[in-house]
Amino acid sequence: MNTDALWQSLQTGLRISLGATASILETLQDPQKRQESLTVLQAELQEKVQEWVAKGEMTELEARSFIDSMLKQQGAGSPTTSDSEGETTSPDAQQSVEELTDKIADLRSELEKLRNSQPD
Repeated sequence: MNTDALWQSLQTGLRISLGATASILETLQDPQKRQESLTVLQAELQEKVQEWVAKGEMTELEARSFIDSMLKQQGAGSPTTSDSEGETTSPDAQQSVEELTDKIADLRSELEKLRNSQPD
C-alpha cells in the first residue's frame, strides 16, 4: 500500500472522529438540536424497522418455499399423508410435528404447575 494513501486514510479517519465528536458535543449542549437529532434518529429507526420487517417477511416466505420444495422432493420417493388443510406431508414430518406438539403441551402443563405453586 502506498504511504501517501495510508496517510490519507488515517487523516480521513481522524477527521471523521473529530467531526463526530464535535457534532455529539453540540447536540448534547443545545436542547433544540438534541430534540431534532432524536426526532431524526427515531424516524430513521422506524424506517429501518419497516425495512427489517419487510426483509423478514421475504426471508420467511423464501424459507417456507424452500422447505415446501424439499418436502415435496423427499415425499416423491416415500408415502405421504394429507393433513387437515389438504397439504401433503411425509410420515417423518408428520411424526416430528406430533412430537413437537406433545413437547409443547408438556411444557405448558409444567409452566401452569409452576405458576400455581408460586405464592401471589
